[in-house]
Amino acid sequence: MRVINDAGEVEGAVISPLAIPASAAQTIPDNRSWTAQNTGGTGYSVQPPKTVGVQHLGNGRYTVSDISLNTFTSSERQGEFFVNGTTTAVGASATSNSSSPVKANGTGTTNGTTQIVLKWLNCSDNSSTETITLTLRANDDAPATPVLQAVVVNSNTVELSWGSLLYAKNYVLERSTTSASSGFAPLGAPIAYPATSVNDNDLTTGTTYFYRIKAKNGNTSPLESSYSTVVTVPFQKPNFIISSTTVSSYVASTIGTFWGDFDNDGNDDLFTVNGNINGGALATATIFKNLGNGDFEKKALSLAAEEYTFSGASDINNDGKMDISLAISNKGQVDHYLGNGDFTFTKIAGNGIGDLDASVKSERQGVMWGDINNDGRLDLVLSGEYDASLDDRISVLIQNGNGSFTSIHAGDLGDLVEDSFSTFWIDYNNDGYSDILVSGTDPLRLYKNNGNNTFSLIPGGTSGILLGGFAGLAVADFNNDTFMDIYCGGGEGESSVIYLNDGDGTFTLKNSTAVTEEAFVISPVAGDINNDGLIDLMVPGFFGIPTKLFINNTTGSNLSFSAVTTEKVNDTRYWHIGAAYSDYTKDGYLDLAMASILGSDDSDDAFADAPNYLYKNNNTGNNWIQVKLAGVTANKNGLGAKITVNAGGKSYTREVVSASAFVSLNSLTQHFGIGSATSITMSR
Repeated sequence: MRVINDAGEVEGAVISPLAIPASAAQTIPDNRSWTAQNTGGTGYSVQPPKTVGVQHLGNGRYTVSDISLNTFTSSERQGEFFVNGTTTAVGASATSNSSSPVKANGTGTTNGTTQIVLKWLNCSDNSSTETITLTLRANDDAPATPVLQAVVVNSNTVELSWGSLLYAKNYVLERSTTSASSGFAPLGAPIAYPATSVNDNDLTTGTTYFYRIKAKNGNTSPLESSYSTVVTVPFQKPNFIISSTTVSSYVASTIGTFWGDFDNDGNDDLFTVNGNINGGALATATIFKNLGNGDFEKKALSLAAEEYTFSGASDINNDGKMDISLAISNKGQVDHYLGNGDFTFTKIAGNGIGDLDASVKSERQGVMWGDINNDGRLDLVLSGEYDASLDDRISVLIQNGNGSFTSIHAGDLGDLVEDSFSTFWIDYNNDGYSDILVSGTDPLRLYKNNGNNTFSLIPGGTSGILLGGFAGLAVADFNNDTFMDIYCGGGEGESSVIYLNDGDGTFTLKNSTAVTEEAFVISPVAGDINNDGLIDLMVPGFFGIPTKLFINNTTGSNLSFSAVTTEKVNDTRYWHIGAAYSDYTKDGYLDLAMASILGSDDSDDAFADAPNYLYKNNNTGNNWIQVKLAGVTANKNGLGAKITVNAGGKSYTREVVSASAFVSLNSLTQHFGIGSATSITMSR
């Protein structure tokens, strides 16, 4: 349904179209080439004709590859239109706001086979209209060269996928076990458009497979593309496989991944926010209840309708129930909800909360709970972009004994007057107080907790941390010396690095080649996925950068990682803001949840819903122990505590925090892989 006023403009929200009945079957040729010619409407001049493609997206919805004929400055802007079955084509775009290229005019026509007349209204100038006539061409150009991806889905299958190509009629997929340059043979019959993926199930563990693909059009004498770049897959049992759970079948644009026992039944549940990453749309929060049988039940939460983007989860009031905090993208506001232990929540508001409802002046990205002064009550740190006109510095709120909050300056931390991406807890000097890292600054800033509600900046010349511009961080003991190290995920165009803690208040930059490649990293997550005693890194992909899993192979002071790039978790089609581990099956291996969106390589505001796969750990072997802290009267989750397990002559340390990565929370049950050891001693 489209809402159209007398002037022919779409107004308000767009409603998805109803299914087109059989009597109104679509007749416009799919994925063919057309000659586009504009008529020179109000505000535009006639332009030379150009060739465009039209693809059917289903239910009478079509996309035109290029509507730039003097209507837009970009030569690659796509437009959408709907056909009501026979004669009327209604131009359309996803929404009718300033970020949309066009609005529908609503008076286009088509003869159903060889001509389409589309009428567009430029959103940036409602007085500028344009009519573009499309005429079907007799023959199509050759399709572009496909980009092939191959990922190991399970112990028997490789999934091969590619993007939909204009003018493709079918795809020819070939495989070789000889080399990347010889021995190729077709892998089954040609694959008909619009399919963009196929599985190869005829595989042998330990064999290396080489794949390539080309596309052909539907001309009487078909033209074909060049072969894709050959993709190499050394086929091995994958570390993670997609779980058969309700979570994996959930399709939405999600931000944030938080594990927590929201109903106190002893099982980790999964919390996320789904909505529009760029704001401008109301978002909803969702919790998946862990049923304890390997599956989940989706719980829709009754929260105020807002443009939620970033979030956090913790036990704010020490009642033993998990609470949630939600930042609102279009307001200087963070909403806090107390959990009732039954997947319902009560908003914190009104008298008695002090500065909690008055501490934010603009949008906050980082929401971090922790016990700053070790008094057993959780305090709050809020971070984000700095606006000098609002003086919206990092907010630090101390919780008082009556449950109210007082905003404090917090020493050097309160003096920071520049943008920050988020903040992270790290007790870098093992003095029992939670120190703070601020990401997004240049250089990365480390603030020492003085134990008196103030923080002192440790200069880069003293700490050894001289690089900056990082977005996501992961704090973990990568070399098992009981001191927390820092993985710094690169910002756009920046390389990732690891700073090893020297144990004397300083850090040393380590250039482990596996993790220092250029990547845009938002929510890296650390955990021992194979229980060998070494903490590995999962680096979720964003902005077209693939997700990568780095396996820790460190021996002594020789920090070393190897990259895994051909598993399903590496699928480049999905972008992630939020990733977290939990052993939700209680089999002793860390499982992985990642918030997902379907992104576009050429636009940072073109997002769509994506499967939110929950990945089950597929590893076997090695021993493990898990520890969960429970405060008796205060700090019920033990935030800020450190736990060290000694096993097989080695020490393994974990720090309990409320944010294991940006908008992410690993299970509060601390997981330790201990290799082949069979006995432990523990300290905290």
